[in-house]
Amino acid sequence: MGFDLFGLDESGEDWLCVEVKTTQGAASTRFELTANELDRARREGGRYVIARVANLTEPQPAVYFWRDPAALIEQGTLRLTPSAYSVSL
Repeated sequence: MGFDLFGLDESGEDWLCVEVKTTQGAASTRFELTANELDRARREGGRYVIARVANLTEPQPAVYFWRDPAALIEQGTLRLTPSAYSVSL
């Protein structure tokens, strides 16, 4: 599927594909984005949102929303680093 849930945008009129990413550390802590999630983000464009929950174990976790992460990657705001390999025989 490439995302966790559907949500409505601020206007309440347009559906968004929301991928939730959590870490116990700060918002700058690295997190994993699967190839399937990245592909879906590229297909959905502005209808795809990463909801980033940081400091998860703290009394007041922080929540950030990155809409259209594919565009943010293209702009260099978000950076991708390869972290897995597919092995075949």
